[in-house]
Amino acid sequence: MNKIKCLYLTAGIAASIALSSCEKEYTNYSVSNATLQEYLEKFLYEAESRGVKSLNPQKTGLKMYFGDCDEGAAGVTYYENPIRIVIDKEIWDKYADYADGTSQNEHTVFHELGHGLLYRKHDNSTLSSGEWATMMAGDPLPSGSIPNTNFRGERRTYYLDRLFNPNDKKEPNWAKPTFDDPTESLTKMVDDDFSSTYDASHITLRDAREYTTKISGGEFVFQNKSTNNYIVPLQNVTAVNGSDVYVETEVKIEGSNKIFTLEFGSRDESGQDTKYTYHYMSFYDTRIRLGNTLCYAPYCQIKSPKNIYGDDFVKVGIRKQGDYIYYFVGGECIYKDIVDTNISGTNYGFIVYANSTLRMKNFRIWNDGTVSLYKSSAETEPQIINIEERETHNK
Repeated sequence: MNKIKCLYLTAGIAASIALSSCEKEYTNYSVSNATLQEYLEKFLYEAESRGVKSLNPQKTGLKMYFGDCDEGAAGVTYYENPIRIVIDKEIWDKYADYADGTSQNEHTVFHELGHGLLYRKHDNSTLSSGEWATMMAGDPLPSGSIPNTNFRGERRTYYLDRLFNPNDKKEPNWAKPTFDDPTESLTKMVDDDFSSTYDASHITLRDAREYTTKISGGEFVFQNKSTNNYIVPLQNVTAVNGSDVYVETEVKIEGSNKIFTLEFGSRDESGQDTKYTYHYMSFYDTRIRLGNTLCYAPYCQIKSPKNIYGDDFVKVGIRKQGDYIYYFVGGECIYKDIVDTNISGTNYGFIVYANSTLRMKNFRIWNDGTVSLYKSSAETEPQIINIEERETHNK
């Protein structure tokens, strides 16, 4: 079983095999849908471009079609004669609502074809960052792991290279990203130190039944006393979509629920509903999940170099620069990724999960200075937010 993540769909390949003629000539071969046929041909193209020219499912046999998979699986491969692959139609259609939908579908088909045509088994080996070393991660998984795979950009190229040439185990450069100074070429626009003279007029401070928000001893403290998860928009600024930005804070989390999210993005208040769209870095005890809310699920899960649930405050930050986004923990760049969604950097804050307390020593934002930016004076209310950590399974 496998759970998958974001990917990119390359240009379609013209169909080279008419299904009707295939079914007449090869009785053990059928692909029931033109879309699945396109993905199959793309898989064969990627194989041939990497020197694997022996794949001929029309002759060796293959049955691939949409159906209903058990246990929420996005796809299942059956080692029968011929090989049979079922792609779950409900999950396939569900991906269409997300920015990475076509990429999710590509990974589903390619993972199953990796089983069916290449006879690859599940492989849960990891890179130094904690990311999966192959796109064939799946059950049984190590405790606490999710098999989401970032299958986009240079990562997609690497995973396909590894899939078709499994003996080449050289670690890619992106597994150890570097970024010496995340504030480089940026201007500090927000510098909140939560001192006795700090202006907190734009922050909701209250002691309510559900949560307590206060500034005390040079710290911003949000105690979530409820069973809900709260999104806390600490800063709202006027910005321009696509501008470069870095947001940073020093935090530690207390309580039984060891989850915390740093996010930046946008807030849309239309009618009575408030919608947040954001990039996020979510800490799950010793692991970190990265992604954005326009995609179906987290890109991946990696190891955390620092423990934000200990006695010390830990510096965490997110930097957007051009077409890339960088994540920092303890002053170290831990992950580099492409920016594939247009999320503006106008709202900055956190998600504080049920029965936990956020303690923060400072909060800073830098911007590229291409536009005049102003801190909003409007008070922003914490909002209950439903968190759905989706995972897609392949067998």
